[in-house]
Amino acid sequence: MFNRQVDPFGLGDILGDYDRQMRHMMRELNRMESQYSGQLDNTIQSHGPLTSLMDRSAIIPRIVDQNGQKIAQFNFDIKGFKPQDVHIKTTDGRLVVSAKHEDKGEDHHAIREFRRMVTLPEGMQIEGMKSRLDPNGVLSVYAPYTPPAIEHKQNELPIHHERDAKALK
Repeated sequence: MFNRQVDPFGLGDILGDYDRQMRHMMRELNRMESQYSGQLDNTIQSHGPLTSLMDRSAIIPRIVDQNGQKIAQFNFDIKGFKPQDVHIKTTDGRLVVSAKHEDKGEDHHAIREFRRMVTLPEGMQIEGMKSRLDPNGVLSVYAPYTPPAIEHKQNELPIHHERDAKALK
C-alpha cells in the first residue's frame, strides 16, 4: 500500500499503453522480416510484397546461389511506377535507379519520384547485369558475382594490463 506511486496526471496508463504498442509493432516487424527472409529461395524471384523499411537488399546486395553461380541482387520497392517510368544506370561503381511518374488531369497534377544510389560491390560483373520488375512493384537488379579474394594475414595484438595503463597515456 505504501509502495504505490502517485501519478497525478494519469500519464502512467498512457505511457504504458504506448510502450506496449511499440513493443507489439517491433515484434510484428521482426515477424514480417523473418517471414520475408524465410520465403526467399535460391532464385531471382520475389515471393511477396517488400517493405523498404524491412528490405536491406536495397542498400547491401543479397548474394544468392543460382545453379552453382553466385548472383548479387539489389531489390527496390517501386510500386506504382510503370516500366517506362524507371531508369537504371551504372556510373563510377554505383547503381542508380530512378523513376518519375507524372499524372495530369483537369483538376489535378501529381508528380511522384523515386531515386536510389548504391555502391556496387567489388566482384559484381556489370556486363552481365539484368533487371526484372515483378507484378508487386519490386524491381530486382542482379548480376553474376565473384567474391573478391581475401588476403588472410595474422597479426598478434598485445594485451595491455591495467598496471600498464600509465604506459598507454
